Amino acid sequence: MLQTILNILIMLVMLGVLISLHEAGHLAMAKLFRVYCFEYSIGFGPAFLHKKRKNGETYFTMRAIPLGGYVSMYGEEGAAPEGMELPPKERSLESKKWWQKILIMVAGVTVNYVLGLVLIFVAVSAFTWYYRGYSYSVTNSSGSVVLNGATCPISFSEGEYKSYFDAATPVEGGTKYEAKDYALFLGVTIEDSYSLLDGEVKMYDGTGALYGEYAAVYNPSGLTNDHSFTGDITLYALKRNATGGLISRSDTMDGFYPYEIDFSASGRFQVQNLTKDDHYSIDLDLINLPIYGVRTPEMSVQEVFNKAYANRLIVQTKISSNPGAWKDIGLTMKAIGEKNSWNDAWASWAHYVPWASGAIVQGFASIFTQGLSNVTGIIGMTAEIGTVMSMGGASLLFLYAGLISINLAFFNLLPFPGLDGWQILVVAFETISHKKMPEKAKGIANMIGFGILIVLAIVIVIKDIVGLVV
Repeated sequence: MLQTILNILIMLVMLGVLISLHEAGHLAMAKLFRVYCFEYSIGFGPAFLHKKRKNGETYFTMRAIPLGGYVSMYGEEGAAPEGMELPPKERSLESKKWWQKILIMVAGVTVNYVLGLVLIFVAVSAFTWYYRGYSYSVTNSSGSVVLNGATCPISFSEGEYKSYFDAATPVEGGTKYEAKDYALFLGVTIEDSYSLLDGEVKMYDGTGALYGEYAAVYNPSGLTNDHSFTGDITLYALKRNATGGLISRSDTMDGFYPYEIDFSASGRFQVQNLTKDDHYSIDLDLINLPIYGVRTPEMSVQEVFNKAYANRLIVQTKISSNPGAWKDIGLTMKAIGEKNSWNDAWASWAHYVPWASGAIVQGFASIFTQGLSNVTGIIGMTAEIGTVMSMGGASLLFLYAGLISINLAFFNLLPFPGLDGWQILVVAFETISHKKMPEKAKGIANMIGFGILIVLAIVIVIKDIVGLVV
């Protein structure tokens, strides 16, 4: 309940700031061209704050429902308060040149897009970024080691593996390495969310009967805090072809990911949900750090992988139930993170900006091919905040806010009645045709458009609620 309340408060603050600055963009540009503005309002519904500076022109209003806002300008239908003595005609929006009108209309989305860029840069430069990475250091009585410049400890019971390391075959030059000399290789990172731990896992019940073959995937519930490695393992059914062979995935992930995984709900097992006496074994690959750490800039990831993987130790760990509860094998993933350097921050920014813009465009395009399945509204976005914070803290929260800000910019540019894109379209039509669109037609279009947006918002809210419940 506390997390839900926190999510709601964060989303209200986030939307309040983004909408306020969007409308402030309209207001500032209108004031620059001396358009008389009657009101600058944040939210809809009943007003709980309605103030105007002494000798000022514009009322600043806060309303009960903070899911939008507007700036009412002289020249817009219904904008002038009843009984008010109207300003001179040259202060009207309609008296301005076509390019001035468009600049006023586009100012809000420009502010949102630029703000999104700023928020993304703050995210990648000012806060700690948490990583799952390809590998982490193993911790024992000798302490943790440093891999790629960051201390990445994993803690587990040394005694459980002591005999294995004592008996380990020398790997390089006759040298026998200890546990502290190895890093746990977490396999292939899939879509920045999963890591493949073991491509062929056999699942057995208490009688020894085979359930089936699966892939063990590490899917962390959070990265900002230490967490049980066992509890974040999920098993996915492997796909086979008509002759029974495993389907290859050699065309993706630099060839690391050897098998196709069935990500359907029926092919997924949570560690915590399996029954008493069920068990499976996974191979934990331990990469020798001196070998892994010799990467040079000209080496590809595949070359590093091949070199390191050829000098690995494999620890087979059986995970089984213990009178109704899954046995924790004692492997704890430590939270690891570091701040980006100045150069790395700019590189990350250059990566995330096109990603954010492209994802939004693809999301809009998917409406025509997949309906509303990929569309999320205020409920879904609010529910996602808890996950965002658990995976990245403030860094991902600012990145999330930047994504929403860019989303608002693109959304408002749609040529749909009630949005900025529609206003720009009307100005363009009137300029090209040299004819003014009838106010009645514009009013009807705005009413229809606003009604469709309300219905669409309700449908998306219902979809989000059903998705959360199911």
